[in-house]
Amino acid sequence: MPPLFEISTFTDLLHETFTLRLDSSTSLALELIQVKSLSSSSNSGKSDREPFSIEFSCQNETVLEQKMYTFYHPRMGTFEIFIVPVAKDVKGVYYEAVFA
Repeated sequence: MPPLFEISTFTDLLHETFTLRLDSSTSLALELIQVKSLSSSSNSGKSDREPFSIEFSCQNETVLEQKMYTFYHPRMGTFEIFIVPVAKDVKGVYYEAVFA
């Protein structure tokens, strides 16, 4: 069973670097740039967890497809989350994950 992340899981890690593993030999560095609480009306009683989103930035110009990726962080260990590309500018690509 995947871990049940809470907003507090990520708030203390704001502006830290996460490693996204593309395969056994390729990875990307992503910075956690935003942790945002979402309206509880979007939760519709699905769980007791407060819905929230997180946003990462990546300086790599290649836009990854939306899907589940394996991440690593020194304090969290290895975990998987579904990310979606949401923007691209001269600084890089931005990805969002929503937890409802």
